[in-house]
This record gives sequence, structure tokens and C-alpha cells, in this order.
Amino acid sequence: GVGAIAFNVFGFDGPGFAYLLMSGARLGPVLQGKIFAPLVVLVPLVGVFVVVEALLNGLWADALAAFLVGTSVLLAGVGVGAQLSVGAPQNRTGGKPTNKGKAVLGALGGMLAVLVLTGVVLAVSLLLSDVINEAVLAALSLAAMVLLALFLVRRAGRRLEHQSLKVAQ
Repeated sequence: GVGAIAFNVFGFDGPGFAYLLMSGARLGPVLQGKIFAPLVVLVPLVGVFVVVEALLNGLWADALAAFLVGTSVLLAGVGVGAQLSVGAPQNRTGGKPTNKGKAVLGALGGMLAVLVLTGVVLAVSLLLSDVINEAVLAALSLAAMVLLALFLVRRAGRRLEHQSLKVAQ
């Protein structure tokens, strides 16, 4: 899922990250590319799931809202993933032993953060559901998650620029 892809974007780079550091490339844009790239596949996949659900259960009236909310959850994962990729990096290439406890805590913390973010958006949406149309609420939720994801990814990119050796270890 999104956790496996977004929460550890440098974890499978192995020595490639050290080469990236030596290249002098700006790491913020590299993080942005790596963290947003999975959305090219995942957003259409959400669309496929929504269409299949609508076909099976005749829920076409809810399809747009479901797609927007599903995409919002992906964006929460992207924002949290950027933070974890820089703040709690893990090497998944097998070169250096990984602290299993730290890895599990990082993954659980990331999933909890995504759950909390989406829960807050859901709670606000439920409070406003009598006043605002579901599709409009879903669009507002998506807009909020886009802004949050951009903020978190940019923040992680700036942090990566200053703490790149921590990620390389």
C-alpha cells in the first residue's frame, strides 16, 4: 500500500543515496519526485476501485466523493511518508542491520499519523455534512490534503538538505 511506497523512499537506494549526495544534486526536489511519483499509479488505482464498487453496488452518486476521499488518504500518506523518510530513515537493502524495533515503531507511527490526519478530515466533514454537499466536502478535503502534503514534503525536503548524512547512514 501507500505505506510501503511512501514511508521509506530512500530505503531501497542502498549506495545510490551516497552517490546522489556526492553528485551535489539538490535533495529537496529529489525527495519531491520520489514521494509524488507513486501517485501516478495509485490515483488511477483508486479510480478503478471506485468504479468497480459503483458497478457492483450501484453507488454512482457517491463515486466522485469516494474518489476524492481516497485520493486525500493517499496524499496524507505522501506527506507523512516524506517526514518519515527523512526523520526516521531505514536501509532496506540488507547492507547494514536494521533496528527492527525502530522500524516497526516508525511504520506504526506513520500509519497512526495517516489515520489521525484522515480522521480529523472525516470528523470535520461529518460535522459539516448537513450544511455542505458530500462532493463539495470531499473536494475541500482533497484541497486541504494537497496543501498539507505540499507543506510536509517541502518541510522534509528542507530538512533533508540539512541532515542528508543522517539519511545516508
